[in-house]
Amino acid sequence: MSGTKILLVDDDYAILEIIGELLESYGFNVIKARDGESAIEILKGIKVQGVLSDIMMPGMNGLAFAQKLATSQPNVPIVIYTGADFSDFTALNFNIRAVLTKPTAPALLVETLKRAIAEYDKPQKISGKNTRDS
Repeated sequence: MSGTKILLVDDDYAILEIIGELLESYGFNVIKARDGESAIEILKGIKVQGVLSDIMMPGMNGLAFAQKLATSQPNVPIVIYTGADFSDFTALNFNIRAVLTKPTAPALLVETLKRAIAEYDKPQKISGKNTRDS
């Protein structure tokens, strides 16, 4: 996962720092945003291979952000990391691959993110050809 770009979105500064350091220790290149609006602005200039996002944030919440991201970068997998009690977000689609509840064991968080990215990295087979959207 060395050099894999991850966008970490959370309004809690402590979470951004702690989880950011954790992911960097596993070789991820972490880009941080404090809310959905900031995340969308950041993504106008870069491509990422995965997103780890909170849901409950001021302004644009995590679900609205996921919906916008699914429109602009439709193949980027999203892992939701939230302290809120929500039902299964994967049913909403928007490229949400997993939902983790805060706090989560660091190894589980990293492994879940790695699996989501691995699925993203797999070529899709269409009409006998391997393809992948950029």
